[in-house]
Amino acid sequence: MRLINRTLAGVLVALASTLANAGGLEWVAKDTRATAVVGGGSDALTLHVCRASLASGAVVPGKFWTSGDRGGECRIADGGVEVASANFEVLAERAVEAAYTWVPGHATSFPLRSVIGGRSAAGDRLLVCAAVHAADGSVHPGYIQDDNCTYTRDGAQLIAADYLVLATNDATVTTTDAAQAAAEGFDPAAILAGQGVAAFCATREGACVASLPTSF
Repeated sequence: MRLINRTLAGVLVALASTLANAGGLEWVAKDTRATAVVGGGSDALTLHVCRASLASGAVVPGKFWTSGDRGGECRIADGGVEVASANFEVLAERAVEAAYTWVPGHATSFPLRSVIGGRSAAGDRLLVCAAVHAADGSVHPGYIQDDNCTYTRDGAQLIAADYLVLATNDATVTTTDAAQAAAEGFDPAAILAGQGVAAFCATREGACVASLPTSF
């Protein structure tokens, strides 16, 4: 697989720039030649969005990276721990007249047209999110089921009340048809200003926005 990483440089830009520069989305087999969607990371590692199937029937969004001896596996949360799958799909960009972007969320919130990346064993939808790890500010792709963003780190399953949610206006991708408002007093700017989030959002122009208009 050839994965193209963007340089961690630049600044957050307006939604208009997002619409002009971002492509659509599609789930592809892991060995497909594609530009994988960046879903987080730290100073030393870029994380991409993936999803893997479990024996229970669940399809769970998670994270993968390409370097080191643990690279090339999709790492997802299952039963309170982090599990690795060698068989998975990658969320990739496709060159169409469509846009995707990450939107700050808190506790139970998500915007209209949030990307549904999988399902639980019971059939509940799982939204694609990127959790903010409070201890060091790193950002980890994961999923939202009922509330918060579930993600993994160092073998454990964790949750974060502050996160980013992936949204798109690409009609070929399964998304929510409604939005869930954040709790009163939620400050999207505070999440976007975090060191790790700011670096992640700078991976491409318009990667993150503070809010989305209803027409997105």
